[in-house]
Amino acid sequence: MKKSMKQNTISRSLCILSKVCLVLPLAIFFFASCGSKKKVENKTIMVSIEPLRYVTEYLTRGNFKVETITPREASPETYAPTPQQIEAIAECTAFVRVGSLGFENTQIRKVTDNSPHLYIINAAANTKQLPMCDHDHGDQHHGGEDPHIWMSPQNMKIIALNIYKQLCLLDAQNADVYKSRLLAFSKEMNVLDSLTQQRLDSIKNEAFLINHPALGHYACHYNLLQISMEHDGKEPSPRQLQKLLERCKEHGVKTIFAQEQHSDKGVKRVAEELGLEVHYINPLSYDWKEEMERITQILLQK
Repeated sequence: MKKSMKQNTISRSLCILSKVCLVLPLAIFFFASCGSKKKVENKTIMVSIEPLRYVTEYLTRGNFKVETITPREASPETYAPTPQQIEAIAECTAFVRVGSLGFENTQIRKVTDNSPHLYIINAAANTKQLPMCDHDHGDQHHGGEDPHIWMSPQNMKIIALNIYKQLCLLDAQNADVYKSRLLAFSKEMNVLDSLTQQRLDSIKNEAFLINHPALGHYACHYNLLQISMEHDGKEPSPRQLQKLLERCKEHGVKTIFAQEQHSDKGVKRVAEELGLEVHYINPLSYDWKEEMERITQILLQK
């Protein structure tokens, strides 16, 4: 009798244990799924610069919240994201990057490498690459490739396509909506490109001076000549400044640009020598299309 009761007790214990072993993995799976789902449902996309927010918001139009890391007054090549921004990137759903800007390869890379849930969107994939140089004698300034890929409507079409592909993975149920917006954006870029080509056709090969070489892609695409004030990312020495002045005279420079986020000291001196006006532009503006049109209009002013 005692032996039978002992056997029954053992049997019940084994039964309970087996149920626990069955339920525990399911519970772990359930809570783990809830945790990962929370990350997937985070409807925030972070971008490194404002032109990327421009195109991302065009495609998403309220489906995702889009936030920019680089402030208006800062250069992404020297800006250091705040701890709060680093934390926000780690918690968002996707991060859109150019891929070759300063902080993208330092602070942000550490975050993305340790955030397996985070979608990394390389906006520059399959875009036309240019060396970071003047486009007459090929003088290298920073070495490597020119990161300002967004300063070309045709490149912006490719950037939009790269973002669209990831949006379809993030939000498959709205893939058709994103596709229609991509087509509309591409059409706008084609119209802008065609009109710009027509307007600048009369000044092919014309040279302009700029304090920071942000218009390399623009110049290359529209057959213009960019002369940069910077040398290896630094203000020119007195001797280099004199050579720049001679080059500007040689190429008949009539337009001088200054990017807002960089020093205008050098271009002011050259402008004074040449009797020209300095035009301040913002290639990092959220109003990307308007800024492109404004740059074209300035070049046509004589």
